[in-house]
Amino acid sequence: MKEYRKIKKTPKHIIFTIITVLWILIIWGNSFTPASISGNESDSVLRFVTLLFNKIGLNIEIPSLLIRKIAHFSEFGVFGVILYNTIKSFQSYYDKKSKTHIFIPLFFGLIVATADETIQIFSNGRVAMVTDILIDYAGFLTGLFLANLLIYLASKRRLRKLKKSKAKFAETLLK
Repeated sequence: MKEYRKIKKTPKHIIFTIITVLWILIIWGNSFTPASISGNESDSVLRFVTLLFNKIGLNIEIPSLLIRKIAHFSEFGVFGVILYNTIKSFQSYYDKKSKTHIFIPLFFGLIVATADETIQIFSNGRVAMVTDILIDYAGFLTGLFLANLLIYLASKRRLRKLKKSKAKFAETLLK
């Protein structure tokens, strides 16, 4: 039977947990928005993006549906990054050889995406779609992957700098 150390809550743990909860509430709050208001928000974003494309000389017709799906993907991508950092802040307290810590965020992301679509059943003029769950989850997985990749690359960079500084220090000692 594995024993886990009691987690000492640090400001880092608390801050990341609060940010995660707040982001989930933002996602779910968007799902409670009636279709008419949500559609107006999407149309505003569409006008802004079209204006940007026109400014750089691209005359591209973007469907409103694409903007909506990108919004789903993006908000869950951000959620993936936030949740990854939250779990990473607690990681040192868990058995690093255990693979269960991998499944916790994967399962949690799917639950939040499914709950998000379920909420839309109760929103005026909105419907729940399995394809949106998949888009949400794909965004979430992308966020997890990007956060992991960035932290990996940053740690490799730090390690290279550390090795260089150790080599320079050793070189100065030998002189």
